[in-house]
Amino acid sequence: MSDAPNREPPERMCLERFHVKHFRSLRDVEVMFEPDITVLIGRNDTGKTSLLEALAWYGEIVANGFRGVAQLRLGPSDVPPRLRANWRDERTGRQFEHSVWCYPPSPEEHLLVGGRHWRWSPLERRVSSLRGKEHVARGLGRLASLGSISLADWRSLTEVPDKVAEALATAGRFRVPSPYLLEPSALSLAVRVDADRVGGNGAGWAILLQDIINRRDGTLEELEGHVRALFPFFRRATVVEERWLVSREVVALDERSGRSGASGPLPGAAARSPEETLAARQVQCEVAAPASKPGPEHVAWVSAEAMSSGVLLALAYLTVAMSSPPGSLLLLEEPENGLNRVITLRMMERFLEVVRQRQHQLIMTTHNEFWLDLVGPERIRVVTRDDAGTHVSADPDNMRALQEEGFMLSEAMALGGPERLIEKRRGHV
Repeated sequence: MSDAPNREPPERMCLERFHVKHFRSLRDVEVMFEPDITVLIGRNDTGKTSLLEALAWYGEIVANGFRGVAQLRLGPSDVPPRLRANWRDERTGRQFEHSVWCYPPSPEEHLLVGGRHWRWSPLERRVSSLRGKEHVARGLGRLASLGSISLADWRSLTEVPDKVAEALATAGRFRVPSPYLLEPSALSLAVRVDADRVGGNGAGWAILLQDIINRRDGTLEELEGHVRALFPFFRRATVVEERWLVSREVVALDERSGRSGASGPLPGAAARSPEETLAARQVQCEVAAPASKPGPEHVAWVSAEAMSSGVLLALAYLTVAMSSPPGSLLLLEEPENGLNRVITLRMMERFLEVVRQRQHQLIMTTHNEFWLDLVGPERIRVVTRDDAGTHVSADPDNMRALQEEGFMLSEAMALGGPERLIEKRRGHV
């Protein structure tokens, strides 16, 4: 598949590098990311999922502060996690380095921007520079992170100079979502209308599809077209909202709950609670029944619970990509899980087409070798693990040497495992 044509990049921060120290099974790991697509491959228990979880932990701190860090339970010999991310503004080319130290008694944050190095102490609410200047920001909440503080709050609640506040507010653009590992059983669940988040397993994804429907800009029709190309009997998708009234009435209580010797009706007997309105949304799909004879097509609406897992997974992953604003960072775990192998390759092609068109940055893990032929050597990272810990290797030259020998990268991985891609070829150093 050819890359999308060159165009003006969206207004986004691109994650270029992530360094993890002492996070779960990860001791000291660094990984470089491509601006468009990075695929992490490796055997089970090498640390792929831990890398995504470390990214999600970092993203939670950036967005919501250090409260979760305060609840860390570290033993006497445990080393607090340190997470460092390098970012680049796609429009201006400016680079930033941002790190957090997750030590509960004294968490801290560092930001390198515009040649200046700033240190933020959330418990003390102090900003200091390497040159010794210090600013107190007591108007802010304890355990706030730089990314969770708006520029307006810096200016209205603190005496931090505007120039410094503008630099610190940059961290508000370092957004990292939680990774998705969509489960068909979760995709079929209804979601409350007041829900505002989608679970990492896909519970509540009707929220994302409803966002697409609300746009009325042709995105829904494009999404449905992709799914129809994969599943011929699929026609349309929608979100159905159901409302119902609920009331509770206690007609009697067990005598044992009454007070000894008490007279009169049992406490709570015939008590009726006010009616409560509940509402939930669920995805439904219109499908065509195979025709037994020529004539008008028979179609029916089917709830997500009755749809095949393959249709739900393909529709949900494409919805994730198309509901995210252009230029978003997406983290996915094994997006081909549960799909028929005949469908898998075509679904991958459609999904990557959407990612490239919308200029997303995609970071994903997979055990499916087909992805390697679709993304090319530059976008592949091999994750291995030994007694020294987890290692992430990128060796596009060696992978191109494999291709020159007549191997497809998918064949090499299928025959020798992920490590085969970084084993040096004859005549290559």
